Amino acid sequence: MNPATALRTSANSAAHIGNMAAITARKHGELAIASGQVIAARLALASSPGVATPGGQAEMARMMPEKAEAFAASGLGAARHIGAMAANASAEILRETTHVASAVAAMAMSTNPMALMAAQQRYVMGWFGRAIESTMELTAATARMHEAMLAPVHKTATANARRLQK
Repeated sequence: MNPATALRTSANSAAHIGNMAAITARKHGELAIASGQVIAARLALASSPGVATPGGQAEMARMMPEKAEAFAASGLGAARHIGAMAANASAEILRETTHVASAVAAMAMSTNPMALMAAQQRYVMGWFGRAIESTMELTAATARMHEAMLAPVHKTATANARRLQK
């Protein structure tokens, strides 16, 4: 991919990544509010006679298992994405090694200084485009991993907040 195409592609990718980041930021805000509401409701329950009721005991008993489940799901989401990111990085290293080998061969077969400079320029310009593309993909993959990690914790906290407000 030439650098101009890479820049156009990266502008589209940047807009998509920005949208993902805005959604994630909103969910972080919702998580913060929901967490405060859940903590307040549970503290109020724990300090009241209602804690001794079957409903109060059930509420207190659900706290640790639901946290463990949400954070385990969050960790699994991270692991899934990290594995995919590592596989992608390995493939990119192999592709770039192939580009380097081709560039070195082209430079070695150059018959004059201008041909050598042209071969070097082709490699550098191609590398620049690939670097932009790789950076944008890594940024998008990181944003997807962040969303996968946030989703189960956000879901649990916001569901608890809705349930406890009734």
